[in-house]
Amino acid sequence: MTDNVDALHELALQGGGIARLSAFKVGKDIQAGRLIPLLENYNREIQRIHAIYPHRNYLPVKVRVFIDFLLEAFTPTTPW
Repeated sequence: MTDNVDALHELALQGGGIARLSAFKVGKDIQAGRLIPLLENYNREIQRIHAIYPHRNYLPVKVRVFIDFLLEAFTPTTPW
């Protein structure tokens, strides 16, 4: 048991057992066949990520670009 996502990911890659990891963390490993998804139909709690920034009349471009990146990187659909 660990609270370190990177260690858990590495342990799963080395055949150390079953791990519950985010799709953005393991998507490429599943596509490459290094990991196998289990319990895909299991209803799990949705965890949200929030981007918090000061309110401004005009949002700086770099903030908008970063928010767009987050939306793409943490998409709720699985990439495989």
